[in-house]
Formats: sequence, structure tokens, C-alpha cells
Amino acid sequence: MTGTDKPATGTSTSGVHVAVVGGGRWGRILTRTLAAHPLVERITVVTRRNRDRCGRGLAEPGAPARITVAADLSEVRGVTAAVVATRASEHFGTAAALLRSKVPVLVEKPFVETAQQERELIELAAEHGVALGIDHEFLLAAWVEELRDLVAGRPAPTQVGFVWHEPREVLRHGERRRTDLTVSACRDLFPHVLSVLTTVFGPGGLRLDSATSRFSDDGFDAAFTWGGIAVRCQIVRNAAAQVRELTIGYRDSPAWVVDWRTEPAVLTGPQERTVLGAGRPRTLELAVDSFLRHRSGTAEEREDFDGRSTWPLAATAAGPVLEGVRTVEDALAGQARRAVLDACCRPEGDGEAAAAALMTHVAEPLERAGLSPSANDWHAVRDYAGKLVTLARRYGTEPFTPLEDARAELRMDRGSFARLVDILRTTPAVRESVVRGPAAKYWANTVLPLERAGAFDAVLENRPSFPSRIGLYPGPTCMFRCSFCVRVTGARYQTTSLAEGNAALASVIEEAPTADPFTFYVSGGLEPLTNPGLGSLISRAAERGFSVPLYTNSYALTEHTLRRQPGLWRAFSIRTSLYGTDEEEFRTTTTRAGAFERVTKNIQDFLRLRAERHEPVRVGLNYVVLPGRASRVVKVIEYIARLNAASPVRPVDFLTLREDYSGRPEGVLSESDRSELLDALCLAEERARELTPTLDIDLGYALHSIRAGAPGQLPMPSHTTIRPRGYPQVSVVTDLLGDVYLYREAGFPDLPGARRYVIGRVQAGRTSLSDIMETHAAKDEGTDPRDGDQAFLDAFDQVVTARMRQLESDIAAGWPAHRGLLR
Repeated sequence: MTGTDKPATGTSTSGVHVAVVGGGRWGRILTRTLAAHPLVERITVVTRRNRDRCGRGLAEPGAPARITVAADLSEVRGVTAAVVATRASEHFGTAAALLRSKVPVLVEKPFVETAQQERELIELAAEHGVALGIDHEFLLAAWVEELRDLVAGRPAPTQVGFVWHEPREVLRHGERRRTDLTVSACRDLFPHVLSVLTTVFGPGGLRLDSATSRFSDDGFDAAFTWGGIAVRCQIVRNAAAQVRELTIGYRDSPAWVVDWRTEPAVLTGPQERTVLGAGRPRTLELAVDSFLRHRSGTAEEREDFDGRSTWPLAATAAGPVLEGVRTVEDALAGQARRAVLDACCRPEGDGEAAAAALMTHVAEPLERAGLSPSANDWHAVRDYAGKLVTLARRYGTEPFTPLEDARAELRMDRGSFARLVDILRTTPAVRESVVRGPAAKYWANTVLPLERAGAFDAVLENRPSFPSRIGLYPGPTCMFRCSFCVRVTGARYQTTSLAEGNAALASVIEEAPTADPFTFYVSGGLEPLTNPGLGSLISRAAERGFSVPLYTNSYALTEHTLRRQPGLWRAFSIRTSLYGTDEEEFRTTTTRAGAFERVTKNIQDFLRLRAERHEPVRVGLNYVVLPGRASRVVKVIEYIARLNAASPVRPVDFLTLREDYSGRPEGVLSESDRSELLDALCLAEERARELTPTLDIDLGYALHSIRAGAPGQLPMPSHTTIRPRGYPQVSVVTDLLGDVYLYREAGFPDLPGARRYVIGRVQAGRTSLSDIMETHAAKDEGTDPRDGDQAFLDAFDQVVTARMRQLESDIAAGWPAHRGLLR
């Protein structure tokens, strides 16, 4: 039943017509218990999943004739009470529909999935004046009430302990019970623990001291206080034998121990042996009787809807139990997420624990997909949870793996593998382990945003669309001669190009769709601040709603420049490329004496002015970590702390640390470099917490992997794997001539071979970027890549190239609907 279905209700002339919603094991047990109650005239079992099994039960000798089966509540007439015993994920919608039809409802535990749903159901019950209960049956258990009477008047216990172990399968109430893998051990059994505490010691409320998952045992340990009483609890659902033991410890007398594996329960302690609940109805019978008599009483007998209740099972009285369960569940859920992430982050991560932690998240999806015959089939769910961990680990560390490689590793047939991929995509706990793993920056910064924009689909379909990312390269020259730069010495754009070039760049800004505010960034090529019209370009973009980052060396970021170009203040961020943390390192890299001191002063002045003007622009630095220089990362943090002295109220906002993406032999990190870098990054983070606590440190693709403890290496292509036609729907750069380049590092004047990757020239009023995209899509041929052309690709280009190769491989292998794993 869905939340929009409404049961057809009516008025019963004699007795109660109960709808038991859910035909599983517990629904059948409830039906038999209700059938024996004198107030019940008729029972309708509402079930889709187990209709045949319930139907066969009706035909058995002795089966009550007043029991019928329906597929949906809308088929049932005259319902005057209902018990919701479906899966927990269906409780809210089913109970809400019943309450709206003014049907009193008893909901099995776990009640619903969120606190908001709890509030909504309680409000619905109050609005329609009907009873709403939760089957926390141990609130009424005869042995619990007798135990309460025995401890009444005694001093408060020093400690209470619960040990509750259940085998995966056990015969109970005449039915074979299998662990309900659709809910956690906490949500399944812990409400009963808190119900016992409530009855025996009062509704105290839980204050958690610790909670520790026992993943392989499908359980947990918890230490907490309940109304000032110290409690220790161990719950296990994958035990060799059943144990149900409650221990009450007193300071000056032997502990009381209750064994409630069967009813009546047995108490050992104050006397030699005491039987609790002897001659009384069983717990479930008491709960059913309480609900039936309560729903038949007067309004005063039923419930006071301002939150007070004389009915123990009332939802309005369940707050302390529900809140206590949520508190422990939240703590355990965090541990489960960390276990899965740890297994995906590190080769030595505990995959067994991760698979166990995932079981409750994937049991229902596996059943729906037909991979597990039942959501409660322990072995099938555990096996496929392990496969999901393997798959998540592969894509969490190697995001560009072709699907066929992953399928071969799992040794699965195509149909089963497709369904497993669907589960990974749609189950947040599993998907999160991929996108937050060592390859997180690939997924979060590049792959998934471009998937959401439809850019990859446009490339695959050769469909012209406006680029998702456009680099504007307006700089006519540069004042540095950096040792690593591919710029041809002395190459520059003529000053006469400025007017027409700026007009071309402005026309690109004007024609761009405004859906994505981060379409543009300003960089080079050559130094953007050497263009006197840069502020106007940024201001134009800001007026159209674009948030434009500016990447600069900040040599020209002077107060004079800011006065002449006030539009610079409208940049989203200004990121300075830091070529050293002292004069010697800076001069060695840039070949310009005095540059370090000037850039430092410019940044400090900008920080001070930003604070005075209350400008929102963000300020950051970028530092490339080269082999053998990992120790300098800490010096960068210390340098930023010195910059911040100029503006302690508005300090530097961010630091981007990047790896060398050039592919040059001297830029490749060795294993010892990686180990040294991991230590340096950890030390830098520690130093940043001390000196620059508000600084956001953003690691590049590979550096993030290294920091996560996994091997980190950019997917550097060779010239044979460069795409001859590029992927202009994803990204292009446009220089001061209006030339549109396919790859970001090609946008330098006079760079040998670079013009082979120009696909057109924007000319204001004559040729638009959209025109160039249309023309390029219509062409069949592309550039013939040559050895060395891979230098035209920066880290972003390398990632996009790897993604496109992966997608095309998946499609060629027959996986168009699943290509690339995630979208």
C-alpha cells in the first residue's frame, strides 16, 4: 500500500474488523493471536508479497473461517482497527492512509524512519481523533511488570546490564524467524530494551556514553544512563545460541539475573529461583488485548492528545524510547559509514566489516532486483554486499575502470552485474563510499558535475552544445619567465589586439547560457592582469550572474590596478599562483628578482582593502607540489599565516595544493615521494589548525588520493589516446585573438603545434562561439595528435580524456545505460 491509497472503511455492527497489513511471519503470528481474541469478529490480511502463502493457511484444517486475504486496503470494507506489520520502510505511508480514514492503528516496531514522520503520524491521529499505538510490547509484558513490583522500594541499582543474542534463524511463535535484515539491530531490538527499562525504572530518557558496532555479529555494545541508572547493553543478531539476560546489580547484595528466553521468565537473585509472569497471558497477547480494548473505549480512556497518555502503547508516550533508539542508531550509523569508506580508501581496509555494515542498506534493493531470493536471506545478502564493497572500492580508487574489467573481477553474468550497478547507483550508503573515497575529487569536482550538465552525453552524441566550462585567456603578455612554463620565450599578443580581442571575449560572455554560474574562469596562457580591460570583462560576467574565478600571479594586483579596474572586485575569487615562500625560491622559478616581495605586498594590501570595503571576493593561493619538495607545504602554511597579519578579520580563504600534471619525468612522484608527501600533508594540516584555522585546504585529484592513503596518479594520456576532436561541449579556452582551443595548455601564442587544436575564431558581431560549436560538430575529421601533444592537456583535460575513453569503452561493450558507473 502506498501513502496515497485509502482503505474503504465502514461501521461494524458487532465486534471488531481488524486489517492486518502485512502477510509475513509477524503478520501471520498477529493474525493467529487476533483470531483468538473475543472482541475480534473478522480479520482481513492485506498483503501482496505473501498472498498465496496466507491463502494456503486459510485452507488448513482448523483455520478460522472469518479470516480473508486482500491484495490492497482499498479492497477492504468495514475496517474498524488495523495493525501495520509491513516492512519498516512502508509503515509511514500505510499508517498515514489509515489514520486519514479514521481507523485506529497499531504499528509494529520500528515505528517509522524519521522523527518528522513520527510527528506527522501523531498529528494525524490527533487531527482525526483516533488511537495510534506502537507495539513496544515489553511495556506490557507480565514478567516485566512483576519484576517492576519486586524492585519497587529498593535502592537504585548500581548498574543494569542487557545481553541479547539471537541466532539468524530460530523457531518462535510456531514460525521460523529469520533476522530482519531490512532494519538494523538497533532499530529491531533496542526498542524492547528501552521498553523494559521504562516499565521497571520509569521513563528516564537516554544519555549515551558509548556505542560500538559489532559488524560481523550484526550487533553492537552500548553504555548509557537511563534516568540516572548506568546501563550496559549488548545486542547480537548473528549468534550461535539465543541469550536473553537482564542483570540488575546492587551495591550490597547479589545481582539479580532474569532469563527471558521463554515466557514465563526466570529470576535468580533475591530468592533461589522466582518465576515471573506465570499463569499470565503471553506478551504479544497482552499487547493485542491492550490495543483492542483501548480503541473501543471512550475518548478519556483512550488518550489525552496533548502528549499525556494512560495507554502504555500510545505513540505520544513513546518519545523517550524513540529518541533513545535514534541516538544510538545515529552513533552506529556513523561508524558504519566510516567502515565502508575505510574499506574503499585503503587496500588494508576491512572489507568484511564494510560488507556487514552495508547489509541493512541493500537487503531490500537486492530482493527487488532478484539478486537475493529474500531480503532476509543472510547468505545471499552478505555475498552481494561483499560484491558491492569490491565494486565501490574499485571505483573509489580507480574511477576510470571500464565496466567489463569490473565485471570480470566479480565474475558475474551481465544481467546480474547490471542489477548490482543499479543498486550501487541508487543506494546512498554505497554510492557515498565511491564519491567520498580516495577518488573523491575526480567524482565531485569534475565527473559528476559534467554528467549532471549533460556535457558527456553531448560529446558522445556529437551534439553541438555550449561548453560547460570556458577559460578566458585575456592576457597579452607576462612579466615572468617561469622554468616550468610552456610559453615560448618572448611570445606575446600585440597591443593592437586588445580592443578587438576584448570585444570577442565579451561577446562570448554575452551569448553564454546563465544556468551554471561557474561557466567561466579567467586564466592563461599569459598573465590576465596585463590586460587593462580585464575588470570590465569580469564586471560584465558578474552582471549576467556568473561567478568568475581569476587565476593570476598577482604581480600587477596593485592598488593602482584596482583603482583603474574596479571590476576586479566583482570576481568570485582571486587565486594567486605561489612560486615560492621566499625570495630565492621565487626568483629561481620566475627569473625575476624582487617579485616575491612585491607579490607578498600586493596580496596583503588586497586583503586589507577587501576587509575595509567589505567585498565578498574570496582570496586564495595555489601551490604546485613538486617531487622532493613536500616539506615546503608546511612553509606555505606559515607564509599564509604571515599574510593574514595584514587582515586578521578577513584572512586568506583557501589554499589549493596541486600535483605536477605536465607528465615530465622530473615531475613524476616516486613511492618515496608519495610517502614523504603523505607525512607532509598531515603535518601541514596540523600546522594549519594551529596557525590558519579558517583556511580551506583543497587537494588536487591525485593529492587527495595520497592523503586518503591510496596510490595517487593522474591519468596522463599518451599522444595516441588524445581525442583528435577534443570535447568542446565540455571545455574550451579562448585567447585574446578569439581563437578557440580544444585543450587548456594549448592557449599560448606561437606555441609549436598548438594551432592544430584551434577549432575557430570568435569575432564579435560576425562569428559566435555557438557558430564554431555547430561547425565543429558537422566536421568528420579531427587533428592528428603527435607525440608531445599530451603537454597541451592540463589535469582537468587529462581527467576528462580518461572519462571519455571509459565511456566509449563501456558503450562499445554493450553498457550504454550503465556507462561510467555513476552519473
